[in-house]
Amino acid sequence: IILDRTWQQARKMYNRSSYLHTFPKYEINGETSIFKRRKNQVEGGLCTAETAAHLLKVFGEQDAGERIYQAFLSFNEKLLNHSQ
Repeated sequence: IILDRTWQQARKMYNRSSYLHTFPKYEINGETSIFKRRKNQVEGGLCTAETAAHLLKVFGEQDAGERIYQAFLSFNEKLLNHSQ
């Protein structure tokens, strides 16, 4: 379960769902989002795809993390090209 901080409802969902408190929480510091669809509301917040890719890599799933990140980059580039 990934509740990223770029989504306003994430904190509410977490606070109102006590079963989520049983799962480990991870904070990713020192990363900057490159997501082009919308501006992150929290400085340093990553979108869900960036977060998933980062966590997979941290926990030893380098190939899966890289595949997700590359798919994200492709999607992000299409968004950028479409908006121009």
